[in-house]
Amino acid sequence: MARPEGMRVGYDPENETEVVSLYLGDGNENHLVVNAFDLAGAMVQLEEGYVQDPFFSAMEGEGLGGVAGESDESPDSDLGLEPSRSTEESYLAAEVETLEPAGVMLLRRVNYEGNDTLEITGPDGAVYTFSYNQVVKYFRPILPR
Repeated sequence: MARPEGMRVGYDPENETEVVSLYLGDGNENHLVVNAFDLAGAMVQLEEGYVQDPFFSAMEGEGLGGVAGESDESPDSDLGLEPSRSTEESYLAAEVETLEPAGVMLLRRVNYEGNDTLEITGPDGAVYTFSYNQVVKYFRPILPR
């Protein structure tokens, strides 16, 4: 388990199964305390993609953000060409409430042109970038399933 550069995880001895401490950055580290189950859930959300709201179901023939009855197929699909991926399709986000400092940590998975990165934005607005696959391997034995 190789630790991603600029990240390390610690445990609270009293709540080691429920709370983890994330130390982000090199040298002048940002210390965030989060619920381990919330962080694990956010990572699952990034892995599995968009989770649809159970209280919303798109009606047949109605596209999200499109005109009712509008086809989602590109004219290029008739020619056997695959439409290019948009930036929106390459971007997933999940939020985790931070216990210390109180606030929200934003996790963004950006998979664009072969680069699979994880951006973590702390409650103070600082952004840290890591290899997504390296973070997943590092978190796997640490976070609950």
